[in-house]
Amino acid sequence: MEGVVELADGASLTFEDVGEGPVVTLLHPGLWDRRTWDPQVGPLVQAGFRVLRYDLRGYGHSSRLQGEPFSHARDVVALLDARGVGTAALVGSSMGGAIAIDTTLEFPDRVWALGAIASALGGFEENDEEESWWEERWPPIAKAKEEGDLERVRDLQ
Repeated sequence: MEGVVELADGASLTFEDVGEGPVVTLLHPGLWDRRTWDPQVGPLVQAGFRVLRYDLRGYGHSSRLQGEPFSHARDVVALLDARGVGTAALVGSSMGGAIAIDTTLEFPDRVWALGAIASALGGFEENDEEESWWEERWPPIAKAKEEGDLERVRDLQ
């Protein structure tokens, strides 16, 4: 089933909820949307899991960012609440992994398992050397993303 969850602040999250069993919530990386997990959904459902995945705020068909403050962790919990889910395994890649970690730290009673794949860390501040490294490498990545060449984006990263 696909649908939209309306959040208290007026934003909306587009989701897919399929299967039956313990809930696994999939959180996509920063360059893509929930379709990143297409290859994993079928096997997880066949293994007896209910799979909940959504477009993070600002991605796919979810609300665009308007500059107002929000919390991805609170968005995860709002989605779980809207879908009647008490606890879920959170599996995230890159930015999605950071959100999974942050949600687990902030709402540990809502998470029965955590899978963080190549994850960033919330609250981590880069030093000058790391910022310079990214400043040198980001322009070609941004250009490829703007052109819609996601394979090149992945290769450059």
